[in-house]
Amino acid sequence: MQAKGVPPLKPVLERLTAIQASWRHTGEAANTIWEHLNHLLYYNERVLERIKGGTPIYPASRAYARCFPP
Repeated sequence: MQAKGVPPLKPVLERLTAIQASWRHTGEAANTIWEHLNHLLYYNERVLERIKGGTPIYPASRAYARCFPP
């Protein structure tokens, strides 16, 4: 199910190049699109593995432990 007002991510990313995804404004500390996607992937894989009853393959971060206690 798609949340109202939130477009699907796949069509947006299909036309994005690696150069565009890794672009960062000069002097800014903000994450790139590439970094945001890596964060999403990390947490999505961990949550899915826990839902399936398994042990996540990546070590838990402190932020993850606060959000998803054992």
